[in-house]
Amino acid sequence: EGPSTCHKLLTVLELRHRRSMMLLKPQADFECHEYTKTLGHYVFTPRFAAGVNVSPAMLEHFMAQIAYSDHIYDIVISLLASRPSSATIRRIPCPDAMVERSYRQLWVYLARKSQIPLGLYRTNTPGALLPYVVINPPDDTIVSTSDCLFVLTSAH
Repeated sequence: EGPSTCHKLLTVLELRHRRSMMLLKPQADFECHEYTKTLGHYVFTPRFAAGVNVSPAMLEHFMAQIAYSDHIYDIVISLLASRPSSATIRRIPCPDAMVERSYRQLWVYLARKSQIPLGLYRTNTPGALLPYVVINPPDDTIVSTSDCLFVLTSAH
């Protein structure tokens, strides 16, 4: 079911040095006070938004959230653990039966199969420079044949 784009190899670049981040500039023509005030401007680039470029600061922020929020720790442990009761996140192609249907219909369809959709990986959106992820899109979002789905499912 669906196109093979859900299984393509994706390279992620970790930007560790400040001067590497300074080379990244938004390719869109817009004004943003955060862009001009801080070195955090790299978050406004299409490659960062698409998840291709990451910063160690992202991991630090995530680890800090785990330290202060017990429920986040529990979720991470259940996703990483390899127990029979563990859940896992998978990226799957859009089922043919759900192409051109709403995200709400897709959610119900997958829930009946014991899979919880978390979001869409949009690989072929007109006007988008790169593929991107939409977490929990609006119910009326129309799913296309080129979309991949992130689903929470049992590990087995």
